[in-house]
Amino acid sequence: MKLQTQLEIRVQYDAPVFDCRRVLRVLPGYRGGQVVRGESWDCTPNTDFAVEKTDEWHNRRLLLRHQNIEREMRFELEMEVETSGAPVLEFRPDFARWKMPSRAVCFTSELQKIARDAKELSPLQRASFFVELCRENLKYESQTEVRPSASSQVWARKRGNCADFAHLFLSLCRCSGLAARYVAGFSRSEGQMHAWAEVWDDNYWHAFDPTCDDSAARVHHIAVAVGRDFFDCAPHSGQFRGPGNARLQLWCRTIPQP
Repeated sequence: MKLQTQLEIRVQYDAPVFDCRRVLRVLPGYRGGQVVRGESWDCTPNTDFAVEKTDEWHNRRLLLRHQNIEREMRFELEMEVETSGAPVLEFRPDFARWKMPSRAVCFTSELQKIARDAKELSPLQRASFFVELCRENLKYESQTEVRPSASSQVWARKRGNCADFAHLFLSLCRCSGLAARYVAGFSRSEGQMHAWAEVWDDNYWHAFDPTCDDSAARVHHIAVAVGRDFFDCAPHSGQFRGPGNARLQLWCRTIPQP
């Protein structure tokens, strides 16, 4: 399926700032089941420095720097990506990373008990069971906190956004011994970016979306970053100098193409 995505990030400052440095993880990944047909981006004001690098998870990172910004930085991205829904091949993943707790993926006694009860299922059956458990027990809210919560908090309050759903799903998977990772990207919708997960089995990473239909995660999603949790995949981070405060706004839209 061909998908076209538009992204706009605005950072507004209430006073002039300088030495602004930011990292964007919004460029589509080169991976199995996903082919980047085209991409272009523009930044206003023009950057004084811009370079693309990869991080330790092999995610594409765009590093931008402005000497000065008066009131607003606007970043616009357009891309066309073709997805097939195929799982991602990896023969020997780093199990120490993908099976352990992290900043937002907790191992509580209650979650460990739930995970143990599913041990008799095969890896992919177990993941499907955890997807249904998340959907049955959590109420979806598009916006809950400025940053996603730890999975223990999500389970306690029984609600959250897509990142929260993904964190709870990852906790259950890892508590049961599965290698599982967080995926950030775009879904076939308008508004905010999306989050889902991948579970490793028999040399492949398989997509599971505890928020939406799993079939959508295979063909209607564009992956831009993977990591242990949200904090490895945040779309925007950075720093600046000056007395002003910053306000971030992000909007995106993904639509299928003929």
